[in-house]
Amino acid sequence: MHIGCQFTAPEGCGPLVSSTTYYLLCNRSDLDAMTFAWFARQKHEWRVHLIRLPRDNVEAALRTGRLIESPTQSSVPPWLKAIEGVSIDELETGRIESVKSYREYAQSRLATITPFLNPEFELAFDGAARPERLFKKTLAAVWEPQRDDNPPDTTAESPELTQPHNPPNALRTLLWYCAFRLFGCQIESLIPAFSGIGNWSREKWVGDGKRLGRPNKSSGSLHGHSAVAIADRIQNAYVRNVDLGKTMVAIHEKALRDEFGCKVQTLSNGRKSWFHPEGLAFPTYQQFRYWVLKTFSLEDVQRNRWGDARFRSRMAATVGSFSQDSANYLETAEADVYYIPELPRQVLSREPAPALLVCRLTDMVTGNIFGVGFSSGGEKAEAYSLAQFCAVVPRNLMGRIFGIHLTDDDWVGRGLPSRGIYDRGAGSSPKANGVGQAASPIKELAPSWSGQSKATVESSHPRHTNLEGEPT
Repeated sequence: MHIGCQFTAPEGCGPLVSSTTYYLLCNRSDLDAMTFAWFARQKHEWRVHLIRLPRDNVEAALRTGRLIESPTQSSVPPWLKAIEGVSIDELETGRIESVKSYREYAQSRLATITPFLNPEFELAFDGAARPERLFKKTLAAVWEPQRDDNPPDTTAESPELTQPHNPPNALRTLLWYCAFRLFGCQIESLIPAFSGIGNWSREKWVGDGKRLGRPNKSSGSLHGHSAVAIADRIQNAYVRNVDLGKTMVAIHEKALRDEFGCKVQTLSNGRKSWFHPEGLAFPTYQQFRYWVLKTFSLEDVQRNRWGDARFRSRMAATVGSFSQDSANYLETAEADVYYIPELPRQVLSREPAPALLVCRLTDMVTGNIFGVGFSSGGEKAEAYSLAQFCAVVPRNLMGRIFGIHLTDDDWVGRGLPSRGIYDRGAGSSPKANGVGQAASPIKELAPSWSGQSKATVESSHPRHTNLEGEPT
């Protein structure tokens, strides 16, 4: 049996209970007793307890099966169970604006228990009848301020005299010392249990109706009601009052008025305050929001507020690039049209002609525009057909059509994509798809009013600045 080995007593064994895991702390051959430690959660923090058992009794319990090794041997203390197997440096990736790193916290605790990590103290600690008292006495001696018969000069020219640090808490330091020895003298055993902050269950309330959370400074620490008992009513009120574009504040106010029967009173300072005529419990805004988010995720609440389209474009977390499902040139292309703000002039007069639209075929991987088409007066299928024509004909032919000198090197990229993404307008009509080999083998239609479904071509449209003041 080695130090740190974990044991359980399934049916109890003398002073050992069945619901506790015991850790072997001392098993020296020159002692007739063995020391076990176990950890217990107090109100706010963990504590370590030690017990010495005669060696003969322990060996007899092991032979008869009253004391057995735990099937699972944990490599970290019980307060670090949630992060077992995670390196101390990897824990820093999920922290935001941390004051000190986990390693700095652990090294600070290691420095506190370093005076006890020597063979002389371990021999005395393992053989002591009351090791806790010995540890506390040694701790006080280590941290006792050093006396000096010739104190330094404290005049104005000399630096200010620094006071010695206060000694650390004896029970907490004993916990670090035992944890460090039990778990292989690894610095990971000294990590603070920050991973458990905020994970306690608010449903296990004491039943006195006291409001949980930060105390109300203006109205008193006992002001308000616990929202645990009315959590179901809060969630049902949200379902009945939620609507597209409706804020959480508006939903909360309507729930207080209709569901909980509250009224509004005006205080002496002119502020408005909610109250219940019969003094019954009702939730504050933060309580209402907490229990709504506990049942319905923040994503669902934002989607209910802003709608699917705005949530997807403004608030949803990124799930990768738009081109991640394509790897080759002309594998996937997107098509869309945009209006030219300048109006063309008619051929036989100086009157303005209908608005001109430009259709462009854009490769999703490279962003290259390899096809251009036009239509007059509105979005028409001929714009998409002309764009496909432009994509397949030689570039010098397109140059002759437009009256410009153009070679293949001036405009690279030629051909039709194997998969095309169009919107549900004129681009989805059979006239725009082509016939025979000119038609795309795979054709997808983007949802209506969803620009992100064709993000590559949508983001490549020319942008125009809206000028203010007198029109010109």
